[in-house]
Amino acid sequence: MFFGILQAVFLVVFLFLMAPLFRFIPLPVISALILSSVFSMTNWQEIPHLIKAPILEAAAWVTTSLLTIITDLPIAIAVGMLIGMFIYIRKKPRMTSWDVAARPGPPGT
Repeated sequence: MFFGILQAVFLVVFLFLMAPLFRFIPLPVISALILSSVFSMTNWQEIPHLIKAPILEAAAWVTTSLLTIITDLPIAIAVGMLIGMFIYIRKKPRMTSWDVAARPGPPGT
């Protein structure tokens, strides 16, 4: 994770220092640099785990990823958190007041 942050900081500094010269660089070269950076920061070992994930969790991951590309990052994060919250609520077993009252031990434990 540290190397991804370091790479992002380096790219920002590089962009600010070389901004006046960018008009001479073709856009395909700049996009190739950005794509190379994105691919190197991707955790490729997680992809098989995501493919084996339950369909609802995989759909949440795909939705959040697509929203990150299509919209702003804060919107994608908010939607992803809402989807994750609903998935958690759906998975969590229902607890009734009877279950809470019947549990042994002092309250709040």
